Amino acid sequence: MTTPTVLTKDHITFIRKADRISMHFNASQSTDSATLRASTANTDAEMPITCRVQFSLYGPNNHHTPRTCFGYIGSAHFDRTWASVAQLLKAGDTLTLHWIGDSNGYVRVATFGGNSEVEAYHSLHMDKLELSIHRTQGKRPIVLTFTINVSICPMNSARMIQPAFTPTPTYSIGRIQ
Repeated sequence: MTTPTVLTKDHITFIRKADRISMHFNASQSTDSATLRASTANTDAEMPITCRVQFSLYGPNNHHTPRTCFGYIGSAHFDRTWASVAQLLKAGDTLTLHWIGDSNGYVRVATFGGNSEVEAYHSLHMDKLELSIHRTQGKRPIVLTFTINVSICPMNSARMIQPAFTPTPTYSIGRIQ
């Protein structure tokens, strides 16, 4: 089991100065951890931070660990949620990245109005990324959770959560079967 990075003052200083924040999970590298990368535009300096990872996957074909997951904050200084997260971090904290797939059934059925595997392939997907800060105050564990990113898109390479299994649609005379 991968151990998450315990944040130091140096980590926190770098995170607060970072212009870009990216979050990555790749099942071929690890199934129990993800990486948060803080980077600066001026120096291209980068600081990777190992995080715990969780998944809550809803809808058809979401019963496997995803192949890859991604989240990105391109202008971290102007993102109010991220600014709050960065200010709340303390030395000794650890982080969890929680990807939530197809968390809204209304979005999932918006295109075809059904839930078959083929329709799920062509419908929209609402994926969400939450970041949790874990710390201990005295003997009491504290968890602070923030929604960092939400994405609504069809099943394509832009989707935040890339499932391990993608159904292959079949066609017959211009109709989906």
